[in-house]
Amino acid sequence: QVYPHKDMRALAKILQKSGKYNKRLVITDHIFSMDGDIAPIDEILKLAKANNKITLLGGVHASLMPEQCIKEDFIDYVSVGEGEITLPGFLAFFQDKSIAPVGIMGRDVKYVPAGKLDVVNFVCPITDKTLRLFELANQTNDIMFPSSRGCPYSCGFCVNSTDKVKKYRTLDLKLWARWLDVLLSHMQIKWLQIGDDYLGSEWRILEVGKILKERNIKWHPSFRADNFKQHGPELARKLSELGVKDIAMGVETGNARLMKFINKDETKEDILHAAKCLSENSKIRPRYYFVIGFPTETLEERNETLAFADQLYQIHNGNCNIPIYNFTPFPGITLYAVSVSLGMRVPQRMAEWANFTVSNSGTKEMQNLYHIAGFHFHQQPGSKTDINFPGMRRWLIKPFEKLCDLRWRLRYFKHFTFEKFMIEFLLKYFRA
Repeated sequence: QVYPHKDMRALAKILQKSGKYNKRLVITDHIFSMDGDIAPIDEILKLAKANNKITLLGGVHASLMPEQCIKEDFIDYVSVGEGEITLPGFLAFFQDKSIAPVGIMGRDVKYVPAGKLDVVNFVCPITDKTLRLFELANQTNDIMFPSSRGCPYSCGFCVNSTDKVKKYRTLDLKLWARWLDVLLSHMQIKWLQIGDDYLGSEWRILEVGKILKERNIKWHPSFRADNFKQHGPELARKLSELGVKDIAMGVETGNARLMKFINKDETKEDILHAAKCLSENSKIRPRYYFVIGFPTETLEERNETLAFADQLYQIHNGNCNIPIYNFTPFPGITLYAVSVSLGMRVPQRMAEWANFTVSNSGTKEMQNLYHIAGFHFHQQPGSKTDINFPGMRRWLIKPFEKLCDLRWRLRYFKHFTFEKFMIEFLLKYFRA
């Protein structure tokens, strides 16, 4: 059964009706990447325990901090690693208690670390039981169909830099295309979220694009700026010919010292080169992701990053999106230990981690900057603001857009409480 998004009352009713079953699994993402929502994991698990169900927590957070998670009274077991390895053994364990499941931490099992899944053992995710999930995702153009796992880079702010997660594996694209055709035999797909952390080389990116164009599917790829190093203008033209309308690119910072500090393995010049290639040789609209508040970052370095965001915006004449997030020292990443050494208070319970997000970490001023930059850089036709307040409704939010523009130019991000309250009020009651 599928319960509505984050609807705890609906989940409670389903669990209450399942009393005759001793073993039921509640499956959810922790962080919904498409919109940034965070699942109320502690509430979900407490509901399951209240209905005498066994609880198993998995995912990135569980894999990085299993010892802390298992201390919670409402968690019976923690899955550490990839579910294809851990779940079969976990289910077999309940049939035969003599079986020692790998990658499972619990009070009545001896923990045996799980390895990483080899690419030859990847299985097609499409079955009679999973089709309904793909159909639901397709209704909102949110089908995730990755062609790889992990990332070969080790950026200090990313979970892919940790030993428990890091291992880059790519599917053979002919196999990936066959799996995609299986899905297409059941439904029409107009838009696909690839979902790869790192799509691969220039050749692999173009091959994925060709596969999707042949099937008349739109997509939203993610790139590194150094993908454009060798054949930048030609790559931009080819992507445009393949129907790519927008791409995502992690910039992170505009300061050279911080680039090295976070182990980005790119330079400011690489990013400028990629931006000019896209601007001059295609109609592709990029989305440049920035991060502020890295450990040791100075105010001068932060302002250099904000100026770099302005520079990229000007290169595209405003035809780009620029989200600016606050650095969040998630457990296990390289910069987590640095943050702790500088005095960061580490959440001790899951309820505390639930509020530990990219928009509300950092100081109040940095949180304000996240919202102000969002309005300043997202005023074009088709932007989120334009979608939320179409037509005449736009005049409701226009005064606050102009105030955010002024704040951005003055680099003044304090005392934003009233404006934020009014913006949230308008979003709640007057958005389309």
